[in-house]
Amino acid sequence: MQASIRTTLLTLAILICAGKLSAQPTGLETIARKYEPFYESVNAQMGILIKKGGSMETTGVNYPSDVADVVFNIGSATKTFTSVLILQEMERGNLSLTDGLGKFLDPIHNVDPAITIEQLLRHQSGLGEVVGRETWDAYNIPHDSILRRDFLADIPPMNTAMVGKFRYTNTNYLLLGRILEKINDVSYFELLKTRIFIPCGLQHTYPYLSRGIPNLLHPTDEAQEQDVFEGINYKYFADFCYAAGSIASTLADMATFYHHLYETETFISRETFNQMIDFKGGTYGLGIERLDEDGESKRFIGHGGNNYGYMFRNYYCPETGEMALYFVNRVRNVLKNALIEDLLAYLDDRPIAAFPPANGLATAYSDLLGEYSLEGVGMTFRLKGDQGLIFLVADGMRAPLMESGEGVLSDFTSGITLTKDVSEPSRLVFKQGGHTLHANRRE
Repeated sequence: MQASIRTTLLTLAILICAGKLSAQPTGLETIARKYEPFYESVNAQMGILIKKGGSMETTGVNYPSDVADVVFNIGSATKTFTSVLILQEMERGNLSLTDGLGKFLDPIHNVDPAITIEQLLRHQSGLGEVVGRETWDAYNIPHDSILRRDFLADIPPMNTAMVGKFRYTNTNYLLLGRILEKINDVSYFELLKTRIFIPCGLQHTYPYLSRGIPNLLHPTDEAQEQDVFEGINYKYFADFCYAAGSIASTLADMATFYHHLYETETFISRETFNQMIDFKGGTYGLGIERLDEDGESKRFIGHGGNNYGYMFRNYYCPETGEMALYFVNRVRNVLKNALIEDLLAYLDDRPIAAFPPANGLATAYSDLLGEYSLEGVGMTFRLKGDQGLIFLVADGMRAPLMESGEGVLSDFTSGITLTKDVSEPSRLVFKQGGHTLHANRRE
């Protein structure tokens, strides 16, 4: 779903730089050094795993030790696990993709029992979203009772016009988890362990996140850029995220899982796997996404995840077996688009582009620092200097800006560019997603 300008400013996906870039030698450590100052500036940490030429290597960014066995929440990458369990039930003859969910579950408010298993897997149900409608988050839950209710009772009305059309909705996978439990009369978490974790030897993977997990990466929030480990409530992950986003794992274990899923028949047959990656002209299959990157000749598949305090991305090339995985201990990534470009360049033995110097931007653009009001949107933001960098600050969150051309400050993650309006020095030209607005300096 395309983010609106308002949503972009509220969420502030962190910024990257395009423009005049010089080449440096390739290498995973080169990538780590490139991003280190920016992760330090926002108190974030990242781990990267690359599988290339039959071997794997890892590196950390702003992380003091090896990242391979650091545990983090994989978020919506959990959906791939849920899909595998459902497809196993299909192979066992316990369900068909054309079955309506009413065959397995009692009536649920605002849920059409005729919605099929395949429509749930492909996010084509038209169901309303449960996850994300809450006014609390994983680390700010006023009392436990909020997580002891049936969240499916909160499903909003369906959008019948979207039945058969893709619209990403976590509710679909919450229902799939319930169907798995109904068929097997055991918990979804037990099915994860007995059918996936144990068969492929995942040593540090857990059905849901909790403070008691050894070697757990501490999550951070966006607004304060602070550690929020003490606020973790396992019920949020187990009861709320559930079959749509509960699992905690490591880069090493996730690489093992993807090896078994993509390259063996440990979980499902090749014929079933081919159904899983039949995108039918779209970009979402049965719990797996087709990941097309501009300018890339290779085809990648995977399924990312974003959750409070964590994000995870994975890219796998079926033709070569190459793979790139990374985590960040924040819901959104620092310099996301630039990082993806660099990781795929490294897999392809292309040079890693260097950022132009960012230190000193606050001095060079000191006349632009201050608070602005965005016309037609009702939003304000601030350009603030800190340790030589320029940060875009909105709704309590900030992102480091970089120069992408003479007189241009850019955020290529969200597509924002800011340029001084030559006709009015106190005004910036704000561009994003084909829209051009003006941002007026506030007194």
